[in-house]
Amino acid sequence: MRFVFYQVDIRALRIVTSVITFTEVLVKPIALKDREGTRIYRDLLRSTEGVSMLEVRIRIARRAALLRATYQLKTPDAIHIANAIEAKADAFLTNDLQLKRVSELPIFVLSELDL
Repeated sequence: MRFVFYQVDIRALRIVTSVITFTEVLVKPIALKDREGTRIYRDLLRSTEGVSMLEVRIRIARRAALLRATYQLKTPDAIHIANAIEAKADAFLTNDLQLKRVSELPIFVLSELDL
């Protein structure tokens, strides 16, 4: 992910994510009572130029339901991908190999990338 955020820093890449990401990344530092870690993640997602968090709107929820039904995705994954599609993202970056079955946009798995 350091390479990805470096690309954001030099404006070669833009990250669009869902507010669901905010929930997902804060769980561990909150559970560990790590206030500094919580602040770092919060600031990274909310204040980094080149990173946008999209709200989950009805249109996104409908598309997520279609993706869930089509690919048997978990709800958070379906919402993330629906947001990416609605944002007209060039690709979707994940750690989950299972998401490669989605055909609506290119899916890249971090562990498979040669960075």
